[in-house]
Amino acid sequence: MAHQVETAFFTRKQAWHGIGNVLNAPPTIEEGIIQAGLDWTVELMPTLYTDHDGNPQPAPDFRTVVRSSDSSVLSVVKKTWKPVQNRRAFDFFEPFVTNGSVELEAGGSLQNGKRIWLLGKVKGMEADVTKNDPVEAHLLLYNSH
Repeated sequence: MAHQVETAFFTRKQAWHGIGNVLNAPPTIEEGIIQAGLDWTVELMPTLYTDHDGNPQPAPDFRTVVRSSDSSVLSVVKKTWKPVQNRRAFDFFEPFVTNGSVELEAGGSLQNGKRIWLLGKVKGMEADVTKNDPVEAHLLLYNSH
């Protein structure tokens, strides 16, 4: 599918492609993680390759990023790469949601978990560019696994 959405939530109205959970009100951080289908972690596993003789060999400079909930392979990374777990990424929004300056509008997983995102509307930052042409400020978090 061209939209590449795996799981998602949207506040008050469904996205153009009709996928995802539609919520009646902005969620908390914890509700957002669950409704977006992102209540999973990633793990780093050893990476192997097959040599010319068909024998598995370790690739010591690389690790395979695996989703813990279903063992899906998300990517292969250098051994120095450190994952940012979904909950940690969502925590970035916590102070803004708690003080009421941001409401969560949407979030989810793209490309079978390889990318996650969270979108928040910044309250009190609306303006009209021209008459009847409103613009709203948003805060986007995007993370690749």
